[in-house]
Amino acid sequence: MARRSSSRRGSKIPSIPSTTPFDSLPLDIQNRIWTYSCEEYGNTHARVHRIAKDPRPKRPNAKPPSRPATLRILAPKRYPVPSTLHICQKSRALALKHWTLWPCANPNRPYKNDGTYIYVNKAHDTIYFADGLIDDFLFLRCISRAPAPNSGLPRNDWSSTYEEFGLVLSGVRHYALDWWCWLVGTVNGDSLWMSLLCIASNEDLTIVFNPLNLKTDSKTAIAQTPVMKEITPGTTRAEAADIMLKHIKSNQDFSDYTKAVDLLDTQTFKQGWSACEEPYREYMPNLKALAVILTGDEQEDDENGTDDELYLDRVRSQCRYHRLKFTLESMSFEQEDLRKQMKDGGTEFPDFSISMCGGYRYG
Repeated sequence: MARRSSSRRGSKIPSIPSTTPFDSLPLDIQNRIWTYSCEEYGNTHARVHRIAKDPRPKRPNAKPPSRPATLRILAPKRYPVPSTLHICQKSRALALKHWTLWPCANPNRPYKNDGTYIYVNKAHDTIYFADGLIDDFLFLRCISRAPAPNSGLPRNDWSSTYEEFGLVLSGVRHYALDWWCWLVGTVNGDSLWMSLLCIASNEDLTIVFNPLNLKTDSKTAIAQTPVMKEITPGTTRAEAADIMLKHIKSNQDFSDYTKAVDLLDTQTFKQGWSACEEPYREYMPNLKALAVILTGDEQEDDENGTDDELYLDRVRSQCRYHRLKFTLESMSFEQEDLRKQMKDGGTEFPDFSISMCGGYRYG
């Protein structure tokens, strides 16, 4: 019987490298791993949260309600809880710095909490005020009526409510408004209305083009999850976005601050000025124009369809109306100044006036 090779007995079998149990790792390394996991999950699972409407005021000059400031989410489904929230106490403690529980509302009763909650990642998720105007959302009413903090203007009835919302929204970096809501909020002819949306300079505001809303009823839309998407260059929808952004850039208050390179960008309008240059701490959000689609919608999103052509016509008309309104308002102020100057000089002012029939100023 042949003898077995001694070299086989003497060969060394490579050992499996040992790994350190996670609990045995230094606490600093554990925290880094959990933090990275939270950031990665929040980035890859970013959601668009549609905010429920509030009761409209019964009078134009009504005071804010006495109830605590809150934002309710219309969640079409219950999303899974981020895994780091239920692995262990250490991971949960770190994850709670990234996610906050927000109350939800039933679409059939949007004015009240339905008793359920959803986790919101303020750094990555988008807070979307959809399918409504300023008076449909208490927070938007606040930012259109409350004086800016540290502006030197006297506080009013809306100041405390705005500060309460500021605590709720602290850390939120992404906001979204429908085009029509933005337009009504800027009837002054400038974008100052949006500056109170911001608590920090790293926030952005998406102005949403939603042509699909022309043919989708509200109940169907609420039952689906909204998703933001880039607008394809060269399409009818891109032309509408270009008109809107140029309309913002051509504003007298901010045209001097835009850079020449920005004029070629139809997707993003960068921050208009540095906050430190203002007499009080005020931020303009970075503006974006995106489209919204609904998950589960089997219909193809045609950005050159008849609905987009209709939307383009509306955007053109609204921009034109907006510019005329601002021009008339500016002329009326200039006329009043001239009237005072001529009266002080002993000259009678011609008997005519610039009428501002219809519409009113927010703020």
